[in-house]
Amino acid sequence: MKFLLIGDIHARSKTPHARQDNIQEVLANKFSQVEELALKHGVTAVITTGDLFDKARVSNETLLFTSECIAKLPCVIYSIIGNHDMIGNSNENYKLTSLHILEKITENLVLIPATGVRFENVVIYGNNYGNNNFILTGQKVKGVKDILVTHSMITESATMFDSISVQDVKTNYDFIITGHNHSKFLYKNIYNPGALLRLTAGKEDRERAVEVGLLTVDVDITLEKILLKISDVEETFDLEQIIKKEKILDAAMIDKLNSVVSNISTVQDVFNLVLKNKDYNKDIIELFKKYVDI
Repeated sequence: MKFLLIGDIHARSKTPHARQDNIQEVLANKFSQVEELALKHGVTAVITTGDLFDKARVSNETLLFTSECIAKLPCVIYSIIGNHDMIGNSNENYKLTSLHILEKITENLVLIPATGVRFENVVIYGNNYGNNNFILTGQKVKGVKDILVTHSMITESATMFDSISVQDVKTNYDFIITGHNHSKFLYKNIYNPGALLRLTAGKEDRERAVEVGLLTVDVDITLEKILLKISDVEETFDLEQIIKKEKILDAAMIDKLNSVVSNISTVQDVFNLVLKNKDYNKDIIELFKKYVDI
């Protein structure tokens, strides 16, 4: 039995400022490639990791366009609810979201319940964003492979923010497919395909190779990573505009740091500052390293 695994989709109509192509055409192309791979490998289903939309309520144009893309797939696509699909990061408001409407109007879109979906000797469980994000334990049944699809901030290394290092995940699931974090990785039985679209101007994201995973479940579970065709960075992104904005942002960060740098003397001071000010992200910490002797 085979499943095609894709990361966060973030469907939208408006093209991000940093890109110089048409985001709808890009998404349609991605779905066409997913369709081709699903047919080529005869997959039972496509599985995605949530954040199907870029925000909880989208335009009718985005809603219908996404429905058309999904309808072309030769099999059912199973998803969970990501934080971008929610209103106020709450599952309680799900019926007010565009994802709920999409589910109603798109025959081959199914949301994975916590109780799981059974495929012969495989059960796929869903863990929506915010539902015990880091509690990754299942109920083992002899002869059945348990696979979890979760929208949790699992990262390759520990961070000071609300996340867990992939090395620290304790689980008895046979395989975990995770999203939310757009950087792809595979660690033992935990796989993040990475976001389907390159939406940000950050160097790591814009130069990221876009991939999907082909999961084969038999006596053992094997994963084949497949790269999708994408346009060159120079064709996709307005690099001149990005570099210009990075210089402006860098200067603004330095000005901001200069106002507090006199109070910084240790690494702990930096962490304390970050904890008190949520807008100080990892980029600012890197700037501290540049300009402060810590």
